[in-house]
Amino acid sequence: IMSCIGPMARSAEDLALLQPVFDRLREHRDFDIRLFVVGGEADRPMSDRWYKRLHIPGGFSHYPAFVSWLRSRSGSWHAAVAPLRDTAFNRCKSDLKFLEYSALGLPGVYSAVGVYDRVCRAGERGLLAENTVAAWADACERLALDAQLRADLRRHAYQHVIGRRRLAVAEPAYLEALASLSTADSSMEETTSRAFARR
Repeated sequence: IMSCIGPMARSAEDLALLQPVFDRLREHRDFDIRLFVVGGEADRPMSDRWYKRLHIPGGFSHYPAFVSWLRSRSGSWHAAVAPLRDTAFNRCKSDLKFLEYSALGLPGVYSAVGVYDRVCRAGERGLLAENTVAAWADACERLALDAQLRADLRRHAYQHVIGRRRLAVAEPAYLEALASLSTADSSMEETTSRAFARR
């Protein structure tokens, strides 16, 4: 069972990359493969949905509560997917989906776009797929058929997130980055003040 997690307001077109992929896997390779999407496209008619839309219950929209609810559901999923069209906007996105999936213990297939190319480490922490039906279908098939691959990806991704990406571990780097921004802002303000003072 494959899962795709995230609000679909901006990513409906990204999600659409997977429809022909899942059709191909079901029709040509006889896979029993299902996609569960948290959120989903609110305006898509039920009869036209090719995935199972999971509604977030009331009272769970605040992120800590959402994560708790997500963890309660994730035990029935074997893997996760993160499709991204190659756009300027998507190339600037963070790796939040990688962090969420990895913390949930879900091995993932990610579009070879933007930050995913770096964090997946050439298949060590996640599988990368070019945005073609063939590439995505091959990556999903590999993940579905190879239990050892799923276990290895799950372990490496989880160790990376817990060992290097938690706030408790990364706090010094975050504070240093914020301090450098603050210093840069102060320097800019001082430079601007001097420039206006000379006028």
